[in-house]
Amino acid sequence: MSNSMTVTVEKSLSNYPNLPFVTVTVCAPGTSTCDTIDHVLLDTGSTGLRVLASKLSSTTLAGMSREQLSSSGYYIDECSQFVSGYTWGSVRLADVELGSETASSVPIEVIADSAAGSAPSSCASAGTNMGTVSQLGAYGILGVQGQIRDCGQSCASSALPLYYACSGGSGCSTESAVPLTQQVTNPVSMLTNDNNGIVLSMPSVSDSGQASATGTLYLGVGTQSDNTLTSLSTIALDANFEFTATYGGTANQYSFIDSGTNFLYFQDSSLTQCTGTYSGYYCPSSVQTESVTFAPNSGASSSSGSYTGTFKVGNVNTLLSSSGVYAFNDIGVYGLVEDGLDFGMPFFYGRYVVITNESSSGAGDASAAFGSNGA
Repeated sequence: MSNSMTVTVEKSLSNYPNLPFVTVTVCAPGTSTCDTIDHVLLDTGSTGLRVLASKLSSTTLAGMSREQLSSSGYYIDECSQFVSGYTWGSVRLADVELGSETASSVPIEVIADSAAGSAPSSCASAGTNMGTVSQLGAYGILGVQGQIRDCGQSCASSALPLYYACSGGSGCSTESAVPLTQQVTNPVSMLTNDNNGIVLSMPSVSDSGQASATGTLYLGVGTQSDNTLTSLSTIALDANFEFTATYGGTANQYSFIDSGTNFLYFQDSSLTQCTGTYSGYYCPSSVQTESVTFAPNSGASSSSGSYTGTFKVGNVNTLLSSSGVYAFNDIGVYGLVEDGLDFGMPFFYGRYVVITNESSSGAGDASAAFGSNGA
């Protein structure tokens, strides 16, 4: 159907495991001047489309106008910050084709755009520059977190080290507030139809890992027969798109689901940890099945609903010793991410994961739902 996209976990461009890829087409607005970009990371932990400038033809890029602040006429450049580091690039308008549907004039980030020059020190201090194929492991990121704008009201009202007003291609260091409509935007929310969220369906994989796994991303939630599901457990997400995950008797209120993270991040001192090369990962003698319960945080728009599910933890020394294997459902790391449990790509296998978009920017009324896909 027109609202579906193939999702493939396979050998990444940097040999990273557990990266789900989709293909998107980026066009100069209102034209047929387009570039189809494969190996775009599908990320439920961020918002908006970001593509490497090197994957855009000169004619497509030239037709994608740079966003400018109406108050000053300065160009808008962005420092996107992730757990692993940052990307720096220009904010440009593009028509974005997802499946067979098109979102028109979407603000996207063009990573490593020469027109944006080098990242200012206030951005580079965020960590590793991810603006290369070797660091990103992909040609771009499609963020479908459920947030409509990637920063929202915080960046609309205050100058933060995320958006910058730049007069030219170098020496840009002026942090700036940016109106909501000019911030990098979740392209799903700008589709004519099927614009209220996504359904990600991934098959089960072997506990010993597989060379690849192929699933489906459905655009929209409850808008067509293929994205209307029953027997799901739904929880409300707070304004930060987080929830409380109770594991081992501890309630972790800053937890989140993130297909853009390779592994599971949680703390359990009862599980054997690896030594040597994979120190910090888990290495139990046999695959362990763990239980966790998700519930809304107090800041969510609804306090109802919960979900209890399981996840697996295997021996990383054994799992990563197999060459040519890139889809794993049981790799775990001892630790938290930003004080919460991070349910990365291993958690998505064998499940439907549904994410509804917030109803308006900053509304804080998005939700997530989970169910078995039986695959």
